[in-house]
Amino acid sequence: MLVLDIDGVIILDDLVRASAYAVNNLNTILQKAQAKIVLSSTRRLSDWKYNLKDVCRGVDSSWIDQIVDVTPDFIDRNRTSEIQYWLNNNSYKQYCVVDDDDIDLSNFVKTRFRTGLDLRARDRVLRIFGVI
Repeated sequence: MLVLDIDGVIILDDLVRASAYAVNNLNTILQKAQAKIVLSSTRRLSDWKYNLKDVCRGVDSSWIDQIVDVTPDFIDRNRTSEIQYWLNNNSYKQYCVVDDDDIDLSNFVKTRFRTGLDLRARDRVLRIFGVI
């Protein structure tokens, strides 16, 4: 299971359009690891499917179909708590969290806001999933 943030991972510093480079790296992860996505981004709080298809105009958006769930929204808790709650209450073989904010969990890959899911981050995720 790939627990995925969007801004700073797929959508970079302008927060307007998805990066084709980052999306390509995401698709590589999904294909090699046979992973599905749990959305942890604050974009999950809106009409996320429409929103994501909009920011992916001109970029392969097939990855959106791999989103199987979203983490809960706990107003009084941080993202780590929301992700931990999802992990504690769902079944999965293994997981990796990808976010540009600090997440206090194992199997976490931090991206940089300006570069997002670059080759370095992609390869760290693939190592966690044991496919490289």
